[in-house]
Amino acid sequence: MGKKLFLAFSLTASIAAFATHCPAGEAIIGKGIGKSNTEADNAADIQIANSINSSLSVESRDFFSQAEVNRVLTDSANFSETAIGKSFLENREAVKPLKAPYKDEHGNIVSERYICKSDAAKPYLKTLRQIASELETFTQKINEDACRNINDLYHSRIKGLEGILENLGQMDKAMQRRYDSYYEKIKKECGKAGNGIFLKFDRETSELSREFAKAFAGRGKISFKDGKCTGGLEMLVEAKEQGCQRKLTYTCIINISFKGTDCRTNKNFVLSGIIKAFASSENAARQQTRAKLANADFLEFNDWVEKLKPWMEK
Repeated sequence: MGKKLFLAFSLTASIAAFATHCPAGEAIIGKGIGKSNTEADNAADIQIANSINSSLSVESRDFFSQAEVNRVLTDSANFSETAIGKSFLENREAVKPLKAPYKDEHGNIVSERYICKSDAAKPYLKTLRQIASELETFTQKINEDACRNINDLYHSRIKGLEGILENLGQMDKAMQRRYDSYYEKIKKECGKAGNGIFLKFDRETSELSREFAKAFAGRGKISFKDGKCTGGLEMLVEAKEQGCQRKLTYTCIINISFKGTDCRTNKNFVLSGIIKAFASSENAARQQTRAKLANADFLEFNDWVEKLKPWMEK
């Protein structure tokens, strides 16, 4: 279980070899050509925006409450492109003219503009801090919603922004360590969340079956869980009165069973047993079988507990 992360970044704009307001080597230059100053400026800005690019491919194999993730998160690259365009437009005032516009030999307007890497990074850092804060909030209440969203939030959105900032050389390493620790904590808890033994009840589940499930859990010290099973065992409980027969005495029987499905392998198995009581009267025999059911008192009890141990929470 692990994850394979491939990051490929490129900074395609030329770096200024002459004076800008940026520290040495920190200017990203764009050059645009148009019929007007506005058109040329827009073309230059688009070239700058396109130079802040990243391609991100993430393959992840992690167990979460919502099931095993085993896919390529292609959304990450799309998110990066969207983030680049949106954040760049919001930060466009940070783009400055490198020199006055001039005309080329064809009479077109040429605009050369630049932005400092530290300024280009600001909107991405802001967005990353907001998402990291969201991730921290999930750690305070790790529930099904957090487990469902964590993979895309971390691998797609966070890693997409992280790639842009690494490309710009402006990554906040302290923040990175924090949100990595948040992710590991949530991943660990989500891995636990889908484990355990989950009881499945439907409309046909009788009160007798529910009573037996409660009694078995109490005697076996087993915590049955609610919710969605992804890494544990889902069980359908059934307790059904077979009736009473009279020979030398009255014998009453309740048939009991657990029908289990391993939520990772989808393999099924059945645990079956009977609760039996003898008495001189039918009423007394019925009462005794119900009393045994209420205490999960049946011959196969220890065998059932032993067979369920692999799915019990550590």
